[in-house]
Amino acid sequence: MDPARESIDGFLIRFRERREAAGQPNNATAAVDVFTFKPGLPKLATDTAKKLDMVTIITNYNQNMTTEMKATFKQQLQDQIDLKTLKVDFPNVYRMVVDTLEIQRYEQWPKFLWNYENSDFESLLEKRFFKAAQYILTTFADKCNRVEVLRGRGERTFWVDRVVPVMQTIGDQTSLTGFDWCETKSKDHGEANINTDLWMKTSRRFLDGLGFDAKKNELLAMEASSGIEKEDLNHTLDDTLKNLHTSISMISGIIRRNLDASFETMKQVRVFCIQSRHGSIVRLSFIPVEEKDH
Repeated sequence: MDPARESIDGFLIRFRERREAAGQPNNATAAVDVFTFKPGLPKLATDTAKKLDMVTIITNYNQNMTTEMKATFKQQLQDQIDLKTLKVDFPNVYRMVVDTLEIQRYEQWPKFLWNYENSDFESLLEKRFFKAAQYILTTFADKCNRVEVLRGRGERTFWVDRVVPVMQTIGDQTSLTGFDWCETKSKDHGEANINTDLWMKTSRRFLDGLGFDAKKNELLAMEASSGIEKEDLNHTLDDTLKNLHTSISMISGIIRRNLDASFETMKQVRVFCIQSRHGSIVRLSFIPVEEKDH
């Protein structure tokens, strides 16, 4: 079988980040949770994985993975299936979404959504996500009631039509994330790839989307890899690698800018990447964790 077609359906990624300058042990790693909306995603070829510096791919069938890591991996996948975060942290949002989905006629959604009363929010953040969900579901109803679907063949057609509106609404209504779109560069990725012999920046790759917080910390890398009609496998594999490299650079950049922070504080950092391909979406989350066996 062509190694480029050997995909790893579920994996955790860990990388070491040395922190002697901060007086911290150099046993920091990052774990990646994989969430997919369609079986067989994401596609990371075994030969592609070898190109990642300081990275170990851990799968549920990896015999070298510890029992603790296997249990964590399985629990994360089960939490995804159970919608645990939505149910526990945003119960009112969950109830509204479920109630809305029970209405079969999409044209009735907007009136139902904007007359849906709820004042028992768990937090200000839930209240903001509630508002974001109203806008997102209203837009979804709009998409489902098109007179005629005139679909282009471009790789970013699905991306702009379905993904960008959702992400932009979440950012607008929660103020958690701002975005740069279309052929944008990651500053952290550029700094991470400086040629230290010449102290010059090497080539920097463009992203289809970049998310950042109020302090301009880069937190989200995004790529549209294929159109909705046909998947370009090589493009998908290349963009997966690009997202992983960029995300590693982002979390490394946050650590470099906060060398006085304790490792316990750094364990609260979250960096994400999103990739769309052939009408499906993959989200990865990077979390600094301590590797106790080193």
